[in-house]
Amino acid sequence: NLALLGSCAASVSNPNKNRNCYPVKKGELKLFPTAELVLFKDKIQMQAKVKTLDIINSHCEVVTQLNTSNGEKFAEMLIEYHIIPEEALYKLFKNYINKDKYWQGVDSNAYEQKITLSKTKIANNEFSYTLDKLDACDCVGHFKDLPAFPVSIMTRYIAKLVRLGHETIFGEGEYIYTYGKCSTENFAFAGQQVIFNAYFVEMVKEQALWKGIVKVGNDLIAEFEFILIKSVMNKNPDFVQELIDHADKTCLALDD
Repeated sequence: NLALLGSCAASVSNPNKNRNCYPVKKGELKLFPTAELVLFKDKIQMQAKVKTLDIINSHCEVVTQLNTSNGEKFAEMLIEYHIIPEEALYKLFKNYINKDKYWQGVDSNAYEQKITLSKTKIANNEFSYTLDKLDACDCVGHFKDLPAFPVSIMTRYIAKLVRLGHETIFGEGEYIYTYGKCSTENFAFAGQQVIFNAYFVEMVKEQALWKGIVKVGNDLIAEFEFILIKSVMNKNPDFVQELIDHADKTCLALDD
């Protein structure tokens, strides 16, 4: 949601009103102490503000955040976008233009599709999953007649693989992400085989660091980092104070 809102802010701020595409170059997400409590709130607020806009170098940086209904920030994401004129995008990737049935009246929502990682391979704390053929339906809207794997959907796959790996190593339980980072190198297009790899790096002060990569053949598509902690939500009436205490330790560890 933040990445989508950020691209809207970039588009509105761009003085060039020709059609442009705003694929994510880099993203860094941080969650704050109240993040778990938001599960019980009915409404949230989203904000996005352009930090830098460099038309000459086709680059835009946007700061986005999620707030509780009373304005308290619980998540912040710094996102860098490429600015690519639509005409240039189609010329650059003309070999991947796809005007088949997937773009004719498709009403499916890729964000609502359940992700199942069947036949996940495990070796030495490294977990891999292969999407044999990227379906154009997973790329709806990104971009018209040029179906490319959105970073947001890609993140869902790699995050699910990380969670699967984490529960395999440390046991099932309630875990939450407190930090995430991604950087992109190339597009993955519909029809291509996409390979996801996730591996555990280290545990520092009860924070588990995981890294992930996405490839098409030998081409690197994107790299990810995640930090997971065990959720402190439980039936204890003092769970709020436990959450605050745990979050303070987490923030100190991240600062270190």
